[in-house]
Amino acid sequence: MRVGILLAAIVILFVTPASSAATDGRVVSWTDGDTLRVTLAFRTVRVRLIGIDTPEISRGDRAARQGKQLGKDVATIVRLGRQAKAAAERLAPPGTAVRIETDVQTHDRFGRLLAYVFLPDGRMVNEELVRHGWAMVLTIPPNVRYADRFVGAQQDARRYRRGLWSGSTLRQVATGQTVSVRIPLGTVL
Repeated sequence: MRVGILLAAIVILFVTPASSAATDGRVVSWTDGDTLRVTLAFRTVRVRLIGIDTPEISRGDRAARQGKQLGKDVATIVRLGRQAKAAAERLAPPGTAVRIETDVQTHDRFGRLLAYVFLPDGRMVNEELVRHGWAMVLTIPPNVRYADRFVGAQQDARRYRRGLWSGSTLRQVATGQTVSVRIPLGTVL
């Protein structure tokens, strides 16, 4: 009987079309502001939040690029990255029940599950991080189901100068602009 239930859970998780796949899980830990570990169907998986990008939590090329984009030094990017991770942990601390929803592309090139993460009250973690200013919109087709919601949340965060948008020197990301990357269908990052 247990084997049958486990087999059914595996089939639902991996055979259901990606555009409608949703499953329940529990937060284990946060790696940074846009990557977490979640227990799904008796195993722990790495999950990358779709549609958003948070500042890096350590120095490096990505932190330098984000600094240039936002008009901030690398030390500030790292500080903001740590604050974004703390905000994510407050929003969905370890042990929180979540619903995981995938889009067209289910995994990135690092093997992480690409997902929208929903809290028990229905709020989407991805969107909340953008709304509170701890993440920027990062649209990578074909995973664009909630892109318009994210853009609206980012405009709100900028308007009220929350999180990343609280500084006065934001150079390259205009109010309505999102970071959008065009990747050929089928290419996994």
